[in-house]
Amino acid sequence: MKLPIIILHGWGSSAAAWEKTKKLLEKAGYQVFIPDLPGFGKEPPPKNAWSVSDYVDFVLRFAKLAKLDKFVLIGHSFGGRIAIKLAAQSPQKVEKLILTGAPGIRFATLREKIKVETFAFVAKLGGLAFYVFPFTIFKPLARKILYWWSGSKDYYHAESKGLKETFKKVIYEDLASCLEEIKTPTFLLWGEK
Repeated sequence: MKLPIIILHGWGSSAAAWEKTKKLLEKAGYQVFIPDLPGFGKEPPPKNAWSVSDYVDFVLRFAKLAKLDKFVLIGHSFGGRIAIKLAAQSPQKVEKLILTGAPGIRFATLREKIKVETFAFVAKLGGLAFYVFPFTIFKPLARKILYWWSGSKDYYHAESKGLKETFKKVIYEDLASCLEEIKTPTFLLWGEK
């Protein structure tokens, strides 16, 4: 019998984005589950800022309600972060792990660290300047440009303060220590090839 599959979508996405994949897998005889993660799709955002661990707990509760003792776990992008931590903490649940475009190691290079720290500094400094008239009228446009330039469009599009705080909590968590804990057979998909 084929093990069920849980697919975890990326930030700003939802279960709906994986419907074609779900249909293909079901056609191949798999039972597929794709929960909307809190803050996306039909799931309301968390009231307080959530960490990756909070999302792991959500997925484990989802699996328990669906009566899934063991499953194949597919994580895309943000869903990959959750999948990394879940596989490290609950290896008895995850039979196989597939990660696609899954970040998890923070500040892999000095250049990336400098970019993130510079962005944080400019955002704080720039934010103060836009409280002074006439700069107040340019604040929305300046914020949009800054977030797009820094690669933080997901933060910009987060609809609630709780989701913005969740985004910061999630991306600043370094999952490098979890990687060595994963004993589950893992398939990595990254980039065009």
